[in-house]
Amino acid sequence: GGGARPGQASRASEAGGPAVPAGPVAPADPADPADSDAYRRPHYQPNIPAVIEVPDAPLSELLETAARFYGERCAVDFLGAGLTYAELLEASERAAQLLRESGVEAGDRVSMIMPNCPQHMIAVYGALRLGAIVAEHNPLAPSREVRAQLDHHGARVVIVWEKGIDLLLDPAPAAGGQEGTDPLSGRTVFSVDLSAAMPVRLRAALRLPVARARETRASMKADRLPAGVRSWDREVARAPRLPASWPYPGGGDVAVLLHTGGTTGAPKAAMLTHTNLRANTNQAIAWVPMLHEGAETFLALLPFFHAFGLTFNLF
Repeated sequence: GGGARPGQASRASEAGGPAVPAGPVAPADPADPADSDAYRRPHYQPNIPAVIEVPDAPLSELLETAARFYGERCAVDFLGAGLTYAELLEASERAAQLLRESGVEAGDRVSMIMPNCPQHMIAVYGALRLGAIVAEHNPLAPSREVRAQLDHHGARVVIVWEKGIDLLLDPAPAAGGQEGTDPLSGRTVFSVDLSAAMPVRLRAALRLPVARARETRASMKADRLPAGVRSWDREVARAPRLPASWPYPGGGDVAVLLHTGGTTGAPKAAMLTHTNLRANTNQAIAWVPMLHEGAETFLALLPFFHAFGLTFNLF
């Protein structure tokens, strides 16, 4: 047909005559709502935009905004124990200060090795607020794989659930038959007690002298921890909050290292910036236009160490 294509325009003469070409103009800008019609996707369902806003802002702003508008609403329910948005924000700021006091600086890697739990959420937002880089690991991965990833990105602080400590203590010798060096040497290791985030009644049930309670307790807690391993739960609880004046990272700063590609070879760390993940979050929201802000409940089954679960469950 003879209609104008994106990047072209027509104008009518002042006398009301037929439209004539207006000459070359700048191409349509997908970020400009006025030009968004040029980027419609006919195969999208109604009300899904073809263009989204991509904020150049830190991820921690998401939690701060939620706490400002919905501070007293439940942010996370873990087996019946709830945290409000205000409580989650406060805990994350305490976590940020604890990491700061442990020597973490902006741009440093902080490793996370644990299943989905409130402590995981607190650790992620704490590290991001500080400007550190969250390095996620599959807590079910082989020990050698996790050790190789730690050595590759060089994280000096590791936050790991108690049953995952063994991933750091691979007794096998290193390549060449030589005994490996102490994997905890030079690293600050915090252990996470999953039961600490559970309701009081469930924690009490774990201590019952019955077989089922012993089996459940053994699946969540370690019999003992290596010397020097610190308690994440206790130290976050007594840490002060990070000063509000602490500088925020930029949107273009790396926020997360996600290990991916394991189906075709050794997983490799993909670098995701704050803006990358803010864009992913806005895409997810736009793709489900029937969502109501402040009125939805999500069952967080997807693991936080996976890109899909990280975006949908945490941000």
